[in-house]
Amino acid sequence: MINMQYDCLLAASGMDSIDAAEFHGVDEEAIYMWISGDEEPPQFEIEKISDLICRMAVSVSQVLDHVTDQMEEHGATPDVLELGLASDDQEAGVLGWPCKSAHKMVLGMTTAQMSEIGVKVRIVPRGSTAPSAAAADAFERGL
Repeated sequence: MINMQYDCLLAASGMDSIDAAEFHGVDEEAIYMWISGDEEPPQFEIEKISDLICRMAVSVSQVLDHVTDQMEEHGATPDVLELGLASDDQEAGVLGWPCKSAHKMVLGMTTAQMSEIGVKVRIVPRGSTAPSAAAADAFERGL
């Protein structure tokens, strides 16, 4: 019987089985066994993926708080909020995410929250536009 808990956590993380295998440090077959219910994932692996998903939610919340603070301060909604998507897993790792697909999930969740408050979002390859490059530079300088 399918392990719905792990299957739901994996879906919420945005990762596929290959990404999850890398994330957990196991082979892809172990991920299939966990999903199928043939093997129970160790509790520390459930906690690890749960922590990732919570970090994703916190990141989205922080962006939402920042944008709403800026809206209150300036009395206007930004025309467009530009978000830069990591080009690959390595770049996503620099940003603190285990893979590009997890970063993509965070940007999707952020886009949904921005839509709820009337802010349009444009997702571009990270560093490909002047605003995205400036944000990438600020991130690298720790600002």
